[in-house]
Amino acid sequence: MTKHDDSFYLEGIQEHITAIKSYLPKSKVDFLADEMLQDAILMRLLAIGEEATRLSDTFVDENHDVQWHKIIGLRNRIVHGYFEVDKDIIWQALTDGSFEELSDIVNTYY
Repeated sequence: MTKHDDSFYLEGIQEHITAIKSYLPKSKVDFLADEMLQDAILMRLLAIGEEATRLSDTFVDENHDVQWHKIIGLRNRIVHGYFEVDKDIIWQALTDGSFEELSDIVNTYY
């Protein structure tokens, strides 16, 4: 496997964030009603978590305000317990401001 620097993974994370923002409907009702949309967003969240696992310890330590363990934990939950993912919690995570904070932090580096 090729080893890349943090900017490579941050670029990938930003691409996934941008895609999710473009997919995200205006309402929770619309989100919960559209299984294909949920699948697309969950795959992008999974990819963000995967990229986060590859960030250097130095970068993670320097950006301790991001809850990297939760991002990676969500990835693990999607991968290993897909049918148990609570879509209400996913909606909350995408709309409570923390997703925007992640986007802002990634944007400062990429």
